[in-house]
Amino acid sequence: MAVVAIVLLALPSVQAAAAPDRGNQSRARDVVREVQVFEAERTSVPNPAGLAFSSDASAFYVLGAAREGQGADATDVVTLKPFEFRPGSDRAGSARIAAAVKDPVNMAFDTRRNRLLLLGAGRRLLEVGVGSDGELDARSADFRDTVRLKLPSPQGMAVDPASGTLFVLNARPSKILRIERGPDGSLDSASVAEIGLPSVVSDPRGLALDYSTGHLHLRDGQKLYELTPDGDVVAARDLSGLDLVAPQGMTFAPSGDQTDDPGQLSVYLADSGGGAANSAGQIVELSVTPLAEAAAADFTSSLVRTVDMSTWNPPSPDPSGVTYLSGSNRLLMTDGEVEETVNGITHFEGANVWEYTLGGTVTDTANISTVEPTVTPMTDEPTGVTYSESTGRYYVTEDGRKRVYTLNPGGDGEIGTGDDSWIYFVVSGFGNTDPEGITYDTTRNRLFVADGTNAEIFEYTTAGAYVGQFDVARYGVGDPETVEYNPASGTLFTLSNRPSGPIIVETTIGGGLVRTIDAAAAYAAGGGRKPAGLAYAPASNGSGDKRFYLVDRGIDNDSNPNIVDGKMFELTAPGGGGGGGSNDPPSVNAGPDQTITLPAGAALNGTVSDDGQPTPPSLTTTWTEQSGPGTVIFGNANAVDTTATFSQAGTYVLRLTASDGDLSSFDQLTVIVNPAGGTSGSPLYFSLGSKATVGGIAAANEDVLFFDGTDFSRHFDGSDVGVGSFRIDAFARLDATSLLISFDGAGTIPGISGSVDDSDVVRFDATSLGETTAGAFSLYFDGSDVGLTETSNAYDVDALELLAGGDLLISTAGAFNVGGVSAADKDLVRFAGTTGPNTSGSFSLYFDGSDVGLSSSGEDVDGAALDASGRIHLSTTGVFAVSGVSGQDEDDFRFTPTSTGQTTSGSYDSTLYFDGSAFGLDGNDLFAIDLP
Repeated sequence: MAVVAIVLLALPSVQAAAAPDRGNQSRARDVVREVQVFEAERTSVPNPAGLAFSSDASAFYVLGAAREGQGADATDVVTLKPFEFRPGSDRAGSARIAAAVKDPVNMAFDTRRNRLLLLGAGRRLLEVGVGSDGELDARSADFRDTVRLKLPSPQGMAVDPASGTLFVLNARPSKILRIERGPDGSLDSASVAEIGLPSVVSDPRGLALDYSTGHLHLRDGQKLYELTPDGDVVAARDLSGLDLVAPQGMTFAPSGDQTDDPGQLSVYLADSGGGAANSAGQIVELSVTPLAEAAAADFTSSLVRTVDMSTWNPPSPDPSGVTYLSGSNRLLMTDGEVEETVNGITHFEGANVWEYTLGGTVTDTANISTVEPTVTPMTDEPTGVTYSESTGRYYVTEDGRKRVYTLNPGGDGEIGTGDDSWIYFVVSGFGNTDPEGITYDTTRNRLFVADGTNAEIFEYTTAGAYVGQFDVARYGVGDPETVEYNPASGTLFTLSNRPSGPIIVETTIGGGLVRTIDAAAAYAAGGGRKPAGLAYAPASNGSGDKRFYLVDRGIDNDSNPNIVDGKMFELTAPGGGGGGGSNDPPSVNAGPDQTITLPAGAALNGTVSDDGQPTPPSLTTTWTEQSGPGTVIFGNANAVDTTATFSQAGTYVLRLTASDGDLSSFDQLTVIVNPAGGTSGSPLYFSLGSKATVGGIAAANEDVLFFDGTDFSRHFDGSDVGVGSFRIDAFARLDATSLLISFDGAGTIPGISGSVDDSDVVRFDATSLGETTAGAFSLYFDGSDVGLTETSNAYDVDALELLAGGDLLISTAGAFNVGGVSAADKDLVRFAGTTGPNTSGSFSLYFDGSDVGLSSSGEDVDGAALDASGRIHLSTTGVFAVSGVSGQDEDDFRFTPTSTGQTTSGSYDSTLYFDGSAFGLDGNDLFAIDLP
């Protein structure tokens, strides 16, 4: 008897609806396209064969294929929740049913009775109840005799969720039985009717009911047939292009695209793999809904060159991401699956990153996987990659764990060496469930990430704060594999593999359509099969023309682990060579952010360039105020270089927009306007050691306040998000919507497993801030992982700052002695390494307070922040007196370093940056500080 595994995949909840009028359905007759794939490593079922879905539990039930020689009398049940972030596995629980199943394809879910149905051994129908949490109740298993139904060759089942009608597919003779249970729910008194199948169906296997239309779907060979309730063919869809090895059971369930209408359904197909290729199994989501029509192509790419990556040493079987390195005029490519071993077969030879010339000659390799040999065990699944030339940082996506990594290659600038360090942020919190390609906006210092399943482009800061998103499905894009920034025009290229072949859609950074590029013919000419990554770079012939460099995975190694068929295609692109001229949107740079003090105004020095299209040229520019507390008056709002004056102090965002008559683009800058009359009105974020009312704001010590130079406001309300029992004694703003926070005691934080203590740092990603604060916490820095384990609270992190490259600065409440680094409570220590639940890295001394006059007991640093010029803002636990300035624990004073590290030197400002006594904070303590 065979061991059978049952797995639950939790999806967003939907309600099973009664079938609508089934005589007036209209759908494309030949559409079938892959939406996403659940690989075996994600489901824990190596060879899935049976599949069912419960709408009430929002769960799939998956049965593994029966295998020869497995003697057992039980069915194991595993619960998976793949859409919740779980490090390493989606498995959430298990159960065991004392029964065996002969052919897992014969299973379905009865929503009306809330039971999983399986045809067991001896043609008995096994019914298993389900609890409210979606777990099967093994004790409720019951059998019903199906002898009178006469099922000589059952090959699939389905249940109408509204009526409870059971459909069973029989292969020989080919027919579907429609079974209406008796009044008592039994099969003994059931009425049975036969639905004849058309002659084109000869060897059917697998049955599913689309409960939105009432149509039945079955597979025969490489065809997926859609039938009316009477058995008439509605559509015959070709599956031959989907790399299916051994398709088995199937079911309908809600679309995995979270941006689709909640009633939109997909067919999910279990592919048990195996065969001559010895492939791994998978579950494939297929859509029978056509993509939106793509706009007529404005440019048609042609093939310039094909590079066969199977000939490289070591080879790349499944290239996934590629980016251009402008400094070296080379390309860097990642392979997200090369380290895998599928059924004992692997092609990994110590590299999952390749650097190579534009012509395809490998110059260097690296390993950033966890598979030995490695010194940079960052990710086994580097899906997309991009590079910032200005900071030397690489950004890498991982779609399995929904992460974006920031990789610092260290002093040698080389990936995969011992001085590498990395941090990451998780993107699923804002709905990005399938992060694939990534690109870096060199003008705005932003990251854009393609979400393949949801067909969205997400924008983030480099620190990981969500900025926005836009939909590309409306442009005919299905499963966007990657997104690429065009620095010449400030636009984005999104790669999509449509059934008719790849297209590349160019949009503005806000999602406006610029043009559609047809790459299908060029791709076919090169023998392309599965496009993955895209780079926009100079032509390999040195002409200065621009080219697309598209990497192709070929046949996935899970489908056929024996094949190594990675390729790269060089294609002509807009901007030169082979396609003719076309209109690009203007390129806009609003200039750097500024800080001014009233009554002075701001001098705005923007830059705008254009390609002169359309003819005749008609370029216009406009400055506008996007946000701010007061009114902005521009000297000439239509001039690129102009002035701006402000009615009151505060923070303003100004936008410069350029239009050529057809296309437009914009850039923004921030102007911080300080009030007139001294530094005590300098803007500051801060938390307090004790409750107080300041500027009319009643603040608790779990809050963060903001002083804009004139008025106070609440920036973060800890009581709104479950941390009202804590005191914030260190924080740093990542950007406008994210904070790093350390609390002064131990406890449980909502959304974080276990307890955090005062040596830890958590991250808060806000959906709203201010008087109504909302968002989610995650663990950012685990102090115990890196030696901050002193039980006397000496390692309480009481000052915190994040450097531009991603390293942390901290000060502790007591003496620091970790990893060979010693520091006092008046010092700042720098941490470089990997953050998150498994923190690792090293410390070094950044600021030695004793070198610059901090020596008394009251001069313990308990607040620190750096401004854009590298000046260090400090606050202390008590009275301080250093060269040129003195104050209390409610003050912020500023130090300008000439050197940092073991020998710190520099000078203090002669006046306080922020004098807390001027605002009634005498006797209180600036517990933590940060700058706008």
